[in-house]
Amino acid sequence: MQDRLVQVYWHLTICPVHKVCLYQYSVLVSACSSVIICEHEEAYVRCSPGTKIHITGAAYGRMNGFLCKKGNTHNTSCRAHSSTHVVRGWCEGRQICEVFADNHHFSDPCYGTFKYLQVDFECV
Repeated sequence: MQDRLVQVYWHLTICPVHKVCLYQYSVLVSACSSVIICEHEEAYVRCSPGTKIHITGAAYGRMNGFLCKKGNTHNTSCRAHSSTHVVRGWCEGRQICEVFADNHHFSDPCYGTFKYLQVDFECV
C-alpha cells in the first residue's frame, strides 16, 4: 500500500489505529481508509497519483450515538440502503471525488435525526 497524504482545509481528526477520519468541515483527504462526514458537510476523497479509489462500503444515517453529535442522535439504527451505490457512482475508479452527507443525495432514512456518512475505501 502506498503512502498517502492529507491536506486539511479546516478540521481533521485521525485515529491512526483504525485509520478513520472524522470531518466536521469540508476537507480533502487521502490518508484514511474510512471517512466520517457529518450531515450537511462534504469532503474530497483522494488517492495518490497512479492509484484509484475503490469503495468497499458506505452508510448514510446514524449507526451510533457518539459520532457527529448535533441535534437529535437517539435513533441509532437507521441507514439509507442506497449509500454504497451512490458513493460508488461518485468515486469508484477515480483519483479524487467529492462526497456529500445530506438527505438530497440519500433520502432521509430517519427523519428528525442528525445523520452522518461513513465511506470505507482503499486506494488501489
